[in-house]
Amino acid sequence: MKIKFLKYILPVATIAAVPAIAASCSSVYNTKLKEITYTSWKGNGASSTYSSLSTVNVSVKDAIYGSNYNNGNYIFIYGTVGSESKSAMADLLYGPVGNDGTGNVVVDMDKKLNFGSSVFFKQFFNEENGLGSKNSLLGFNVGLLMFIDFAPYNPDAATVNGLSGSESPLAKYTQQEVLDELNKGTDGSYTMDNLPDSAKAKINTYKRKDKSAIEYRRLVDYIKQIRPQAGQTDGIIAFKKDKDPKNYSISDYSSLHNQLIDYYKS
Repeated sequence: MKIKFLKYILPVATIAAVPAIAASCSSVYNTKLKEITYTSWKGNGASSTYSSLSTVNVSVKDAIYGSNYNNGNYIFIYGTVGSESKSAMADLLYGPVGNDGTGNVVVDMDKKLNFGSSVFFKQFFNEENGLGSKNSLLGFNVGLLMFIDFAPYNPDAATVNGLSGSESPLAKYTQQEVLDELNKGTDGSYTMDNLPDSAKAKINTYKRKDKSAIEYRRLVDYIKQIRPQAGQTDGIIAFKKDKDPKNYSISDYSSLHNQLIDYYKS
């Protein structure tokens, strides 16, 4: 007798590893995800922001293992818009970004940008044949869950303390940054030789200690253990009922929708 729903059954090796994983990542188990649907996109697509989306009763743990959400047919998008360089996740969510239309550099994306210019969302919720639309060419629509990290923004804060609005949750303090911060406004008398122990302890620690960054780092650790073939810092995991899940990169968001169509049609 063939056993179905294999994506919900953990291999023996995985089951044995669960206690260790639970000890290190348990706080991310119950982190709830954001949901964007065809209805919310069509009604608010031009003005929706990530923080305005509904929170759905699906945890990170369930989304990564495989959930019955939307009858098991959904994609899970995870990642961060925080980056010292160009952010592929920001482009996926908002279309090509860089300024807010007035020439100002975007540093607080969730407040200044919405999903209206996203190429991916426009394709996914296309009324004629989008995977997430009511007229999906599949005969069923695909759900969309997200966990996206946004860096906090404080215009009055120092740029090295993780409050720049674009800082990666994985960024750590370098030796030079700690020295520069300590020497700011002084004659530059501090060197590594006379650096206080408290400052030395700061080197190679995470800049961001906000809740979003902490949860993101735990999610990344969790994915590395559960789905090591998935993107290690961002990506998409597609789930189809009675089919093995598949991982996708977000680097080429313009072709992503067609790749997903191939997966769900097969």
